[in-house]
Amino acid sequence: MKASTTIATFRRLRTQPLWRLLASDHGPLTLGMLQTHLYESERGLPASIFHERIERELEELRVRGEHLGTAQSYIAGWLSEGYLERRFPPGASEEEYELSTAVSD
Repeated sequence: MKASTTIATFRRLRTQPLWRLLASDHGPLTLGMLQTHLYESERGLPASIFHERIERELEELRVRGEHLGTAQSYIAGWLSEGYLERRFPPGASEEEYELSTAVSD
């Protein structure tokens, strides 16, 4: 395989959500939060519970001296970056969040 083909493949991959996540400045925070709350224990959470859990984690990090935004701002960013998906399951009283297939496969 030619280097130009390999380089083109890597350039294309850099546009994918998972690659962007791994390369982002907030990658460790995002990966830690998403893995803890939407990968290890539960694959989907109602919005109110997800927001509460993320805010609680952020507060613990703030106590340790980290300067962080709000849960709402991080979650909105994760949605726009394609790391999360939200859906409204039939019969549910609120929307739910889950990892996007782009970052969970």
